[in-house]
Amino acid sequence: MYDTITLRLETMNAEGCMSKLTETSEIIHGDTGEWRYRGKLQNLRVKGWGGGIWLTGSLPKFHLGSNIETLPREDTPRAIEHLSDELNQPMAEARVFRVDVAQTFAMERPPSDYWRCFLAPARMKRIEYANEDLTFRNRQRSIVFYDKLAEMRRKRAGSNGRPDLDGASRFRSQPHLLRYEVQSKRQLGRAFGEHEIRAASLSNPAFYEKVVGRWQAIYFGLERVSSVPQPVGRTTVKSGVNFLTALGLQTYGPQRYFDEVDADLHAGLIDKYQAHRLRKKSRELLRGGGITGTVDVLEELDTKVKQAVALCE
Repeated sequence: MYDTITLRLETMNAEGCMSKLTETSEIIHGDTGEWRYRGKLQNLRVKGWGGGIWLTGSLPKFHLGSNIETLPREDTPRAIEHLSDELNQPMAEARVFRVDVAQTFAMERPPSDYWRCFLAPARMKRIEYANEDLTFRNRQRSIVFYDKLAEMRRKRAGSNGRPDLDGASRFRSQPHLLRYEVQSKRQLGRAFGEHEIRAASLSNPAFYEKVVGRWQAIYFGLERVSSVPQPVGRTTVKSGVNFLTALGLQTYGPQRYFDEVDADLHAGLIDKYQAHRLRKKSRELLRGGGITGTVDVLEELDTKVKQAVALCE
């Protein structure tokens, strides 16, 4: 379930990798005179200097030729060995500074039908692009849902702009492909409870179980908005008013309202305390009014996420 990774290897033989790269360029730092280079190893971006190598990109794309399928734990050592052979460097010893865990799912409905049910987590920015992708992002990580076929068309993979599904035959006849991805970009040791993460760690069963479990926990930790149930037992004026307020908020669009609260905060119309109170009260109303909870359309995706994790055990 691995996709993009960022690795850094300390080595005094970084210059030896240049002959393996394409689109290379060299830079001499004006103040220090330090020599650096950059280039590409297939889809991977590589930088080198006197003391090391830094690279980033999709590991399954590099190893398998496509990233529509992610890289399972048992194939990861072969991918790292492949990388080591290409660069003539012991890349298993490289430190990991970013790791994306992802899975592609064949769905019954258009992908955007599923992610519209999610609200932005606290302290994360929501970025949505048309009906093609949704990202929740902060400095430590990004939670991403996107239409995989739309992404492949956008990159014009294959002939005539059609997605190239070679190597992913199980997806060829599927009209809707949803990708769910968690990108861990900073403080990986803290996120995964590890002092240091090396490329060799990626195939460790205990570590793999940890990252896949976190991927699942983040998904099920997202707050959802469902259809509004009929009120039951609204015996007081307060409970009735709260339900009607929650109903109006759900109809207006909770995420739309939260975005407007953020806009008012940035415009200086309200302060951070007021914005916090508004978001908190809105969520309390939605929960108290019975608005949030299991969403029927998400039952399919819930099942597929659980199945993906079960296959890793």
